[in-house]
Amino acid sequence: VWNTIVEIYNEYFEISHDDGDDTTQSEAVTEIQVVHKPATLPDGVEEEVVLNNTRTFMADYYAGDDHLGTYKQRVLDETSLLHINSESATVSSCMLEEKYITIIDYNNGQINIFWSDKHYFYTMEGYDIATLKDLISRIE
Repeated sequence: VWNTIVEIYNEYFEISHDDGDDTTQSEAVTEIQVVHKPATLPDGVEEEVVLNNTRTFMADYYAGDDHLGTYKQRVLDETSLLHINSESATVSSCMLEEKYITIIDYNNGQINIFWSDKHYFYTMEGYDIATLKDLISRIE
């Protein structure tokens, strides 16, 4: 069972993930072994890989010149956390294609969605929740 840990500070809160099991240290993943990304794209959407190394995969998605979103997959470790200004963000969560996702709406149009599995931390950022959820639902 994976746990989400929320620490609340005066001006922001921090969200991180913990697998709750210290007995599997030898099984910890230290580099990306499989890139999980949208297997298919909606009509007219193109992927531009920005970064692809052993610890991070990052891609931007465009429809023509319009930026739809940025996707990141990182190795899950102690740096897998987000700082969120609690005064200017609304946080919610839901299930999407067997992924428990957390949605952060910054109330200025920017949306950040994140989730994790036992090896990787994923984020999808953009401005249209329906488009971001569609891209996430295509990830294999």
